[in-house]
Amino acid sequence: MQITSTLVASVIVVRACAILRGLSLSIAQFALLIGLAVRCAAVFLSIGQALVALVKSTATVNASGRVLFIILVLLGLLGRTGILGDTLKAIAEWATIGALMTFFSEVLNNAAWSDSDGKALLACAGYIILFAMVGIPWFRWESL
Repeated sequence: MQITSTLVASVIVVRACAILRGLSLSIAQFALLIGLAVRCAAVFLSIGQALVALVKSTATVNASGRVLFIILVLLGLLGRTGILGDTLKAIAEWATIGALMTFFSEVLNNAAWSDSDGKALLACAGYIILFAMVGIPWFRWESL
């Protein structure tokens, strides 16, 4: 259900942004952006699954999720610029948001497949697999 709602929201957001920014996206670019949005949702769903499996308190999950999201967004936005130093720039390129930003920028720039795209694809797949392997086996329903 989450992937379906992400897909619908992505179609609306991509179309609205294309209109507002005056972008003329080809059908292939539009389809790639929607596919990337679904991959992005899968990455964050797997992170959320691992977080819920490792942390039992609802309040702690909410707080931890917010802090983790802020860290990932700041790392992706500021780390990739180099403002925070070369070490954090290298980390940001391999972080979840950095890998996804690489994909989105390549699609919007209509660039050919590059080595960085392959690395970003492997990083995203690795995050999905790693966090799913942590989250799925350790998750337990507990009634209150």
